[in-house]
Amino acid sequence: MLGVHAGHSEAEVFWTEFLRSLADRSLRGVRLVIADDHKGLRAAARRVFAATHQRCRVHWMRNALAHAPARQRGAVAAMLKTIIAQKSKAEAVAQRDVVADALREKQPKLAALMDGSREDVLAYMDCPGEHWPRITNISNHRLPAVAS
Repeated sequence: MLGVHAGHSEAEVFWTEFLRSLADRSLRGVRLVIADDHKGLRAAARRVFAATHQRCRVHWMRNALAHAPARQRGAVAAMLKTIIAQKSKAEAVAQRDVVADALREKQPKLAALMDGSREDVLAYMDCPGEHWPRITNISNHRLPAVAS
């Protein structure tokens, strides 16, 4: 654990102060911050460390599946998992577009979520490939199992 700080909100001001306190204690070399969709943390990480934001895949998957009808969640989850199963970022981006387009007519909110989180979910793929397993273990603290 690097630090703990309680605040009244998750706004950028809070996160900037927290991350600066870590930087003041010599934390360096942060390239990727893995978290849920916290706009304040994303902005603060970029400001303090020039770091990219990787959206936690478990939280993203939960958010995505909330837009799918209960009976279709298993199939939708399987489709979404094909995106992150790709071996390169180019292939993952292409697969994401295929999946989003396939869902767009019947699941417009899900397709919109996918469009809005385009960069967040695959940011780790800008890191060297040998780092991916370690990063995905962090951002994939167990994808939800969905019964069909």
